[in-house]
Amino acid sequence: ETKRYHANGWLAPRGGGMWKAGANYDWENLNSIPTEKGKEEVLSKLRTWLKEDDVPMEVIEHEAGVRPIIRNSRPLVGFHPEMPQVGFFNGLGSKGSLMAPAVAEHFAQYLCGECALDVDLALEGFQFRTPNTKLPMQSEGQMVNEVVKGSLIAKAHALLKAAIGPGDVVVDATLGNGHDTLFLTQCVGEEGTVIGFDVQEDALASTRERLDSAGVKSDVYQLYLKSHAELSEHVPQDVSAVMFNLGYLPGGDKTKITQWESTGKALRSALACLRKHGLLTVMCYPGHPGGDEEARAAKCLLDELQEEVCSVKCYQREGARDTTPFLLVAKKI
Repeated sequence: ETKRYHANGWLAPRGGGMWKAGANYDWENLNSIPTEKGKEEVLSKLRTWLKEDDVPMEVIEHEAGVRPIIRNSRPLVGFHPEMPQVGFFNGLGSKGSLMAPAVAEHFAQYLCGECALDVDLALEGFQFRTPNTKLPMQSEGQMVNEVVKGSLIAKAHALLKAAIGPGDVVVDATLGNGHDTLFLTQCVGEEGTVIGFDVQEDALASTRERLDSAGVKSDVYQLYLKSHAELSEHVPQDVSAVMFNLGYLPGGDKTKITQWESTGKALRSALACLRKHGLLTVMCYPGHPGGDEEARAAKCLLDELQEEVCSVKCYQREGARDTTPFLLVAKKI
């Protein structure tokens, strides 16, 4: 009883042989009063794909409610533009039991400062965005070759964990709030080294605080208040991995974003210092001013270097649009 089903109506397990079923559509009676008509509509839907002789059904409780549905049936999360203390987690519609776990995980990561809010879910500006179901830059090289159902950050971590060993030297090219830095220190252990870069003092302070709170020894990491464009001046050859998380500092000033002029130079330097079979991961965030161009340029650069310098894969979430974040992973040849 761990699966949820969605066909004509939906079923979600509640344990002990009990299931919750829904839902009907009534655009007139916007209240929480259960009706026989509503109950029969739900049961009728279930009977179209569940044979009652094989799956007997007994209604033990009946409840009603009004569920908000956003245009294009998309979930909506974020904070009120004028009252930032008020958060939204809504618009899940009749598919909410299927979508809620993944959306909740993403929103939790955003609240903890681990990622930028997916623009396809963000409350801010959604009314002004024209829906587009194309995969980002799908027509420019067909690099999109794997769909990920869960977190792209988690996917990057899983790939890196398999490529990094105790005692290795690795690089966090965009410190942010230090989540990736902490992860990398755990991969390399006390004998390894993590080298980190960021141009914002807040990012270095947050990273140091996170590492100190986790008990990471100071000789395991080197943090530089410098652009990742200067990576080659501080990073030795034959490092095992380099991480990039582009865009702006989660929870910080959204006008301060990574720029392709420095990112492009940093990516080339990162590939140059990687050991054979070392990994480069790049989280790209199209959808905010400047992010589209940077994401496209990063993809084009790695596409250009493919086969000559590295092999490249692009990971995206299901149902990705042009503005959905994506993960580029390059393996040094």
